[in-house]
Amino acid sequence: MKTSKQPAPRRSKESGGVQSLETGMRVLSAFMELDPLPMLKEIAEKAGMPPAKAHRYLASFCRAGYVERDSATNRYRLGNLALRLGLSAMNGMDIVQVARPLMAGARDDLGHAVLLAIWGSRGPTVVQVEQPRSAISVTTRIGLVLPLLSSSTGRVFAAWLPRADTHALLAQELASAARNRPPGVPVNVKQAEALFAEVRKQGIGRVMGQLNPGVSALSAPVFDHSGQIVAVISTLGPAGSVDTGWNGTLAKKLRAQARAISEVLGYR
Repeated sequence: MKTSKQPAPRRSKESGGVQSLETGMRVLSAFMELDPLPMLKEIAEKAGMPPAKAHRYLASFCRAGYVERDSATNRYRLGNLALRLGLSAMNGMDIVQVARPLMAGARDDLGHAVLLAIWGSRGPTVVQVEQPRSAISVTTRIGLVLPLLSSSTGRVFAAWLPRADTHALLAQELASAARNRPPGVPVNVKQAEALFAEVRKQGIGRVMGQLNPGVSALSAPVFDHSGQIVAVISTLGPAGSVDTGWNGTLAKKLRAQARAISEVLGYR
């Protein structure tokens, strides 16, 4: 008795991958651009295929646990396995690795030095620096720990981090500020909290010579998929060349750069 052989899955000519799987992934990807609980025809249209074909893929994904169908409305949603897969990918992301290839483009877009900082054991810590292509550069280095009150980077971290994370460093800096009275720097908790509230309202932090005389800077928060701040991207340069307006062109571009990195990390 002859046995019939099952046809092998069709493979993509370009990459050697399985073509039917690539087609199926278009169906899953459609969920990212549609409202919650889309209908079959909406998924099919976004995936670029007839509804009958999309239905076959959806049925398979439902059996595998990657998609769920609401029996009352006949609408679809991503299933538990798809959500677990997405969270696993997010948790495995390293902010420095994600941001590194984007930083040079941010520098060129902003036209000034750009740095990326994360929250380290001693506070805001610079982990990447991109100097401008012009002859004018600003002295900063990887590993530099920035203050909370007098740096735009620190102000952004203090504005969005839980106060439990920043309390000790903030108390230390406020005590020093109360003694030395540096211009433009809060000297008590009330002033500091008012400053941080303004930073949250504007979506960016800024300094105009508070850290280094003659140097101005703007900073914006980078968020992960859970909405937690994980980094701060900053741009800085000589005071006369940096537009520090809350709604200036530079501020708008910086917000866009921070948002682009956040979206790669899954923030919506």
